[in-house]
Amino acid sequence: MKPRAVGRAVLGVLLVLATGCSYAPDFESGTLACSSEGTCPEGYTCADGLTCWRSGECPTSATPAARFVGQWDFVSPSTRSIVCDGTAMPIEDVAGDYAYVEEGGPAPLRTTYFCDWDLDLDPTGTTTVIRAGESCSGPDLDNPDIVYTWTGQAFTLSTSNGRTGTLQMSLPYTYTSPAGNGSCTMTYTVTLTRTCS
Repeated sequence: MKPRAVGRAVLGVLLVLATGCSYAPDFESGTLACSSEGTCPEGYTCADGLTCWRSGECPTSATPAARFVGQWDFVSPSTRSIVCDGTAMPIEDVAGDYAYVEEGGPAPLRTTYFCDWDLDLDPTGTTTVIRAGESCSGPDLDNPDIVYTWTGQAFTLSTSNGRTGTLQMSLPYTYTSPAGNGSCTMTYTVTLTRTCS
């Protein structure tokens, strides 16, 4: 065999061996510890601060409150209806929006959606209950002459597994503007999936 042919044969064998030796971890979620910097192998997330979970999977939580922590994405079917001064506006599809839930504050949980809302848990630990009497104000992002004041009436997020859930939310609000004032109520009926933090 000529030297050039031998070189090609050796190169071919090396390529076959190299492609057969790739590192592709396939750990069961929750069995591998996060690094001291909170990192995990590619395709995994340090979801609970302690262990690595496949991206998109959430840890089963030791406490009911922890089951709610993370980003809850609105998926289809998810709708919002708005009634302003007695007039109903067209129902909107809000799939693609999200609400973020975290632990802390005066209640076991807090969410951010238009405002920061403090959330308690019902006795079963599977549903959030908004703290009464909370509100916030802010200008319209496109027109600062319009100012809104939102009041938290309901933020009922229900989940039994910490991965999927439903949300019934009601946020009455008033607005003031150079053209006049008014009051509205936004009502959401949402299907959710949770992205772990």
